[in-house]
Amino acid sequence: MMIKRCFAIVIAAVMMAALLSGCAADNSNTETEQTHDELLYLEAEGQTYDIGTDLSFEPFIISEDGELSGIDIELMQAIADEMGFSVEWHPLGFALAFSAMDHEMVDAVMAGASITEERERKYDFSNGYYECSIAVAVSPDSGYESLEDLRGSTVAVKIGTTGAAYAESIAREYGFEVAYYDNSDQLYDALANTDAAACFEDYPVIRYQILHEGLDMTIIAESDESFTYSYGLAVRDHDQAVLISAFNEGLRRIQENGTYDEIVSSYLR
Repeated sequence: MMIKRCFAIVIAAVMMAALLSGCAADNSNTETEQTHDELLYLEAEGQTYDIGTDLSFEPFIISEDGELSGIDIELMQAIADEMGFSVEWHPLGFALAFSAMDHEMVDAVMAGASITEERERKYDFSNGYYECSIAVAVSPDSGYESLEDLRGSTVAVKIGTTGAAYAESIAREYGFEVAYYDNSDQLYDALANTDAAACFEDYPVIRYQILHEGLDMTIIAESDESFTYSYGLAVRDHDQAVLISAFNEGLRRIQENGTYDEIVSSYLR
């Protein structure tokens, strides 16, 4: 009887030791995985990434004489310099940039792309680098003073943008039709040529056009919190984890050292 009891005690002790050992091994693996994930950005050093962007989205993407500048361009370059990787830009237009990424022709898209639930079902995003709402702009002499005044008219939006989504979400309520264009310049032309009564575009973009480019427009409405989003770097779902990690770490660093504020304030004073 005593022998059986001692044997049972020994077996219990062995099982407990194995259980504790297994737990320790699991913790070790978890810590290793966490460390690997946290340091994933190190693998970006020396790499070159193809980034799709818009043709024009001032002040985030500015194209002059074949040269790109703007908030998005300078932020990405500052992050790349900080993290030791290189960037090749491909100004394709907003919708075409995402299409190119879908077909693995570019690695990522940085084009003032808002992080939305719908997009997150298809793409992975970095941490947000700029937050904005949607503005509704009209010609100053149009007589339009509110969304209610747009009933029965046509408004201009850019294909695949949150501005388009916002216009679509309120089109029935305010009784207007939505016309789609490929880039921001076409929105402004539609307004100037009276092909559209209003255009829907990101607030800082419209504000920049009015204050810095002398565009003859007036903002009559702004979206509420339900259509206020952060811009992010987009990649294919479950793809380019190293680039996302490097972007997030680089963004954190340039925010801490003041480079981020210097870049943004140089365009949005």
